[in-house]
Amino acid sequence: VCLVGEDLGSKLAKWSGCVLGADGLIYGIPYDSPRLFCFDTSTQTCTLVGNSVGDGDGKWKNGVLGPDGCIYGIPGNALKVLRYDPRSEVATRLGEDLGDSENKWDGGVLASNGCMYGIPCSASQILKFDPKIKTASLVGHGMGTPSSDYCGGVIAGDGCIYGLPRGAEQVLQYDPRLKDLSSVGVDLGSMSWKWLIGPPDLLEGRMKWREGCLGPDGCIYGIPNNASRLLKIDPMSGEVSLVGEDLKEGGGKFHGGVLGRDGSLVLLVAVSCLFQQQC
Repeated sequence: VCLVGEDLGSKLAKWSGCVLGADGLIYGIPYDSPRLFCFDTSTQTCTLVGNSVGDGDGKWKNGVLGPDGCIYGIPGNALKVLRYDPRSEVATRLGEDLGDSENKWDGGVLASNGCMYGIPCSASQILKFDPKIKTASLVGHGMGTPSSDYCGGVIAGDGCIYGLPRGAEQVLQYDPRLKDLSSVGVDLGSMSWKWLIGPPDLLEGRMKWREGCLGPDGCIYGIPNNASRLLKIDPMSGEVSLVGEDLKEGGGKFHGGVLGRDGSLVLLVAVSCLFQQQC
């Protein structure tokens, strides 16, 4: 493991999540930064791209590659969806004003209908954005707060969207075709987010899982942030379970993960060591 690319400064929380573009380049979604970054793996270079999208913290939380080849940012504290066109290198805000509340959605997915869906964090409903007509709407019945406390989503082979519990008690399931919203699996306990990282005695409330990956076995794996084990969601059976070795609670261990070519999940380190879970 090594550090590559240019020095992007020491400020914390500049970007939140990355999207692999249709051009093979990796784009960072502005969180506190006023601009996106672009990383070219072939040249190992990283540059800031596009026009400024303004100051402010927590603007967008992760992104989605749209069917039009543009990069879309999911609103965290921002009022609108972010759209970045790599061809013109222009960033714009699209859709309706979604309100100035904080941490509205965290992560999103592209469904087979060509629309993007934002996973509710503090929002009480799922965000739906249609890039063809550039409109945003809220779907699914109101879940209330803080029960709508998820971080990241994954599309499974059944076409449903699954939201990973950050502080929620169960896994979120939404079927875009039937427009049906439900909770699945066992009760995982209610842990509202009070601290992201910190010593175990301060983690009375904590982010259990942060983001997830679809494994080659068709199951979804939730990445443990303060939870002690990986979360496994089997869309076929509806079973939700904990798998893998005990990594101990607390510590803000991992901030997402990727599926390796060998079928292993590689977890992105926050303050812990590298860990692989063979699917």
